[in-house]
Amino acid sequence: MTANSHQPLSEKTLKYVLENYADPGLGVNTIAAHFAVSSFYLSKVFKASYKHTLVDFIHEYRLEKAKELIKTNQYSFAEISEILGYNHIRTFNRVFKKYIGATPSEYKKSIT
Repeated sequence: MTANSHQPLSEKTLKYVLENYADPGLGVNTIAAHFAVSSFYLSKVFKASYKHTLVDFIHEYRLEKAKELIKTNQYSFAEISEILGYNHIRTFNRVFKKYIGATPSEYKKSIT
């Protein structure tokens, strides 16, 4: 048995997301498959522990990383999108606007 085999599933899931947030295939179904549980069960357990859906948590974590990368001025929005595991910049822009309330370029202007 591994040291973390006694961790609750929600904690294992959180750790998995933090380690794999940049994987374009990261989602409820792939995480559930990794832990050999149903996606419904995983979602229920995660929400009960963290008061956020797993999908929301993945997006929110990625977007916190996006905001850090935007502040560095080292990467284009397309590069940031790719770094964070979004397959298309349009998806990144849509998710950013939904969760942050501004497009990435509007956000960048607001912090400069």
